[in-house]
Amino acid sequence: MINRSLVYRKSAKGAEAIANRQSGLAPKLRSVLIMVDGKKTGEDLFKVCTMLGDAQALLAELVAGELIEPVAASGGGAAAAPVAAPVAAGGSPVAAAPASGFGPATQPGPSLAEAKRLAIRLLKDALGPLADDTCIAVESSKDIEQYTAAVKKAYAFIRNVRGGEAAARFGQEIEARFPVV
Repeated sequence: MINRSLVYRKSAKGAEAIANRQSGLAPKLRSVLIMVDGKKTGEDLFKVCTMLGDAQALLAELVAGELIEPVAASGGGAAAAPVAAPVAAGGSPVAAAPASGFGPATQPGPSLAEAKRLAIRLLKDALGPLADDTCIAVESSKDIEQYTAAVKKAYAFIRNVRGGEAAARFGQEIEARFPVV
């Protein structure tokens, strides 16, 4: 069971599963795992993942498989540690994200418009003219759900055209600058 008030990040095992396309991770789980960035709370992830099906079950499977883990607290605020860093032994306390919903209040995420501009730039860098239709889909997204669906399709398209490494770079950039929900 995922705690919706805790901030989650990829564990070392989760980072390896993203890097290795042959990990056997189901496509829906892989999509959810890509969105875990050490800034989103369980509630944020739940909201973004509902379009993929049973969000609670998907997130619980990632926790049970030790692919994601809560971020350890540091000085009362949520600390976004590197992806491969382990959680402190002994069950360190974990901070909840602020009411705004996206990581520490001092570091808000970009707006949807800024996130769309970034995604389009990354798509053009990765695919050149092949990105035109995908860029239109990203640009025409009206809310976070449509944006998420568009960048997931873009990720799959990059993976098919340029390979897993290029797709992983795209996914990491998108994930690091995911818009405020």
